[in-house]
Amino acid sequence: MKWTDAAGFSTVAELPPAPPEGGGLGRVVKLPDGKLVVTRFGHGKAGDVVYANPDGTSGMVPNLDPLRRRIGLAVTSDGTLYEVFFLFSKDCSPPSTSPQQASSSHR
Repeated sequence: MKWTDAAGFSTVAELPPAPPEGGGLGRVVKLPDGKLVVTRFGHGKAGDVVYANPDGTSGMVPNLDPLRRRIGLAVTSDGTLYEVFFLFSKDCSPPSTSPQQASSSHR
């Protein structure tokens, strides 16, 4: 989405469709190449990371564990992308958090 005084809000790119249980976007980061990347929370069933390229195309980072409840992203100066997530335990043990480096093929 973008905003201009002349046109107001307009769509820049459509993200890949989220599964019914996969909604809830997290923090958006911009990579050095202009790509916008955002987490989807996923509610412990469909967590993923999606991106929109500067040309308007979009996609999902492949091979990520959908059980992770993704909540944040960070990008380093060299374009390495890290995500933050937690796992929910049904036995009430403390949740787990850990940074995970996204696939290097999507820098």
